Formats: sequence, structure tokens, C-alpha cells
Amino acid sequence: MKKMFSAALAAGIALSAFANGAVENPYRPPRKKLIDMSWSNPSVDYLVENLARMEQESPVDGITVRFVGRKPGVEGKAGDVHCHNIITKDVWQYEWFAGQIAKYKNLKFNRFTDNFIYTTMTPARNMDWFDDAYWAAICNNYGILARISKECDMAGIVFDSEEYGGKIWGNYKGSERAAAITKARQRGQEWGRAVFTANPDVKILCLFLFSHGTFIMGDAEASTLIHSFYNGVMDVMPATATMIDGHEYFGYFGKNRDCFVQLRYDVDHTFLSRVSANNFKKYRTQVQLAAPLYLDALTGVNASFHQYLVPEIDKLPRLEFIRQVLWNAMCVSDEYVWFYSERGSWWSGSPHPKAAKSWEQQFPGINGIFNEMRTITALDLTNAKNILMIPQLNADPAVKEPGLWNFWRQNVKNPNGTSGWKDGKAYITGPQSNSCVNQRVAVKAGKRYLLRVEARSRSPQNNGFIYLGVAFRDAQNKFLPLRREIRIQPLKSGNWEEMVFLITAPEGAVHASYMLGVKGLLNGEVIEFQHPQFLELAD
Repeated sequence: MKKMFSAALAAGIALSAFANGAVENPYRPPRKKLIDMSWSNPSVDYLVENLARMEQESPVDGITVRFVGRKPGVEGKAGDVHCHNIITKDVWQYEWFAGQIAKYKNLKFNRFTDNFIYTTMTPARNMDWFDDAYWAAICNNYGILARISKECDMAGIVFDSEEYGGKIWGNYKGSERAAAITKARQRGQEWGRAVFTANPDVKILCLFLFSHGTFIMGDAEASTLIHSFYNGVMDVMPATATMIDGHEYFGYFGKNRDCFVQLRYDVDHTFLSRVSANNFKKYRTQVQLAAPLYLDALTGVNASFHQYLVPEIDKLPRLEFIRQVLWNAMCVSDEYVWFYSERGSWWSGSPHPKAAKSWEQQFPGINGIFNEMRTITALDLTNAKNILMIPQLNADPAVKEPGLWNFWRQNVKNPNGTSGWKDGKAYITGPQSNSCVNQRVAVKAGKRYLLRVEARSRSPQNNGFIYLGVAFRDAQNKFLPLRREIRIQPLKSGNWEEMVFLITAPEGAVHASYMLGVKGLLNGEVIEFQHPQFLELAD
């Protein structure tokens, strides 16, 4: 069961005490899981032939699956019943999917642990809230898919409320508005009973839940009616079920931490006005946020979205930008982050003509980034130790700021830029072409370490970038080849943004330099760091 956080707390994952001893971890959120919902989403038949290769090539934890039923006695494609064409007056039968269910149950999943059945609002030929037969068919069909999701041990079903094939939510054909709002809630209750009776443990991943109407095209009436529908679903939702708000379009424009914190704020606060009072408790305990990422925009294969991600997307190498956006999305999400794309796939050989190439083929190294982020959220930091000496937390009162921290800069002849500690925070002032606050610590070869810090700009300008880095030395004090550095753009708002990465100390490593740095900082600009961690992970 989920606990809701304020926007400020949601931006960190299990951030704990920063003392030199064990890191306290009274609440450990679930590992964040990555769900693919792209045009390359597979059919059951494709999974039968390709599952092992897909799991080997993919960094995701779950996929959306297309089930295709077969009407008895109807030959060819005319007999196919597609789960994504579910808004129809055709009344499906469970037996039509028996062959697909048997195939799926025989699959041996190792990596894809959280799969969802894919549905969309098609064909929806002018569905009417007051059409009893139409709604009976819709509820019947969703009940069948919910049953399949349970029998196949899937996470749940996708509910994509975007209108693709016809008007749905705003269509009440001359009936009174108040009556339509009441009827929409009734339909939600009917739909919920069908789904929850078939699978009381289901997770319903709504690409738009109460976020519908915030950044989706459509009229206000449609938004009002679907919110009433969702309240009807929640009226009958059992304590074992979960509804997930995918907050789709706004997440596609996420380019920095503030954008994703806004998603968290919307779900925790803004959307409460759309929830009936009797559903407040369920909303607080059974509704999650799953932040979305539009891979075509992040990678640049869809140039039309580029304008929404500037200037951040142009100031860092593309993979570094993707890395930080992914981390920000994971920080605010409760359990899932989901991806949409049209022109790439996480596995090679997708049958979709526009997604034939995998993302790793197009952007070598992207899988490593996604796998690292997944690993970090799965870490249990209860027994991890911060090996840094933090001035304000040192047990010895004689150790004053900056303690064991040093200041290094590339241009030693420049007399202007400064660095130091104040009120437990490290700072660097410009101008600086390349400088860092650093501390040297003892490390153990072969040990894994988690490095993290929060950084922010304290000036109205926003030039250069901030980095978190580490360099290793051997017993002769010589630098070893392994060195790592990740970078971010400082936020103009002055809010904190977290940087984090995993690394294993190489063979021969005895010491490491933990570096909090800036590059390209102009005169008068100030960067601050807080809560630095160099965590030695337990074996």
C-alpha cells in the first residue's frame, strides 16, 4: 500500500541520515520498475518466438502485451478480436482467448515481471453514456481481460482514455448535463464491478487518470464526465486494487527536476478537487503516480518535440540528459515509470516497421543507463556507510568546516573564484572554468559504492554545469584509469537536484577522490552542494 509524500519529499528516494555510521532507512519504497508501452509492444505469438532474446536485450521490467482472440467459425483476419479494440458493441467471450491464454501461461518470464494487457479507446463509434447495450459490452469485455490478467499472473491492464476512433467521454447526445454526470458515475461503478470481480488485485495503469483534461486535447465536458466515471470506479474499488495515473502529456515535456516534481504535486494536491469526498481515503492509499517518458523526444528521433525540452536537452550530451531525466522520473514515481515510443524498440527485430531498430542500436550505452538506475532503486541502504567526513556531523567538535575537504581549480592564476563550506553546505563561486570541492577517502578494491549529492544554483544566471565525480588512486598515489563523472544543468529556480551513480572500485584502488565540481561558471554565479554521500555498500 502506497504512502503519499509532499512534493519536496518525493524528489528523493530513501534519502536518509548522512552521518558516518549506518544509514537509517525507516521507510524503504519499492524498487522502481520500468514499463514499455510503445508501438513495438508484442503480441502473445511474438513473445512465444522471441521472449528469451527480448529479455536479454531489454532494460525494462515489464511490457504491454496484445492479446488476440479468435471468433469461432470466422476465417482469416475477420475472426480476430484485438484487445486494444475494446470499445465496441461486440460482446466478447472468454473462450475466444483460450489459445492465447494457454500460450502465455507456458512462457517463462525472468526479467518481464510486471506485464500489462494493452487496451485503447477504439473503435468507439460515437459511444453514448446512455446506451445500456454498448456499456454492457464494454464492461463484459474489460471483465474478460481482467480475468485473463489474473489467470496469467500479470500486473494488470492499461486503460488509455485518449479518444482515437470516435467521441467517447463528452458524448451524451442531448441529454441533460447533470444526468450525464450521474450516468457517467454509474458507468464507472458498472465497469469497476466487472473488472474487480474478475481480478480484485488488479493494477489499472491509466495513461490519464484524474490528469485527464490537464494536457490532453478535448473539451471540458469530456473531462468532467470521465472524472465522474473514475469516481464511480473508485466507489467500488476493493482495498486490494490499485489505480495508477500516468499523467501522460505533461510528463513528455519533462526536462528537469522541477517538471517531474510538478507531476508529483498534481497527483498529491491538484487533482484532489476532482475526487469525491467519499473516495479521498482510497485516493490517498490506492492511487499511484507513474511518470511517463517519451523516448522519441528524449533521443531526438522526433524533432518536433525538441522545442519543449530546450535549453536543457542541448546543454548536455544526449545520454547524460536522458540519464538525469530518467532519474527524476523515478524519484517522483511510486512504483512504475513507463515509456512511449514510435520509432524504436528495446529489443531488435520488432515487427513494427518504424521500430525495427533497438534503442541500444541507435544510442549505444542507453541500456546501461537504464539498468544502473533500476539497480540503484533496488538497493537496501540500511547497512551502508557514508565514508565521507561531513563537517557539521563530525563527532569531534575540534574539526571545523571545511574539515578534510579541499578546493581544486584548473586555472590557479584566477584570483576571483572561491570555494568553502557554510552552514553545512559546500559552495563554489564563479568565475571557474573547471573546479571542485573534493575529499580523499580510503576505499577497498572490488567494493561497490553509491555516490550521491544534491546541488543547486544560487544565482539568477544558469551557465555551465555541475558535476559529481570520482577518481581512484593506487598505493603509489597514481591515478587509475577508471574515473567517472556525471553532469547536470543547475535549475534557475534554485531548487535542489540530486545526482547519483554506482561504481565498483577497480583492482589496485586504495584511495578515491570524491569531487563536487563546476565547469563554465561565470563571474558572480554560485553553486551549492548538500548531503554528500560516498556510501560503501554492504556485501
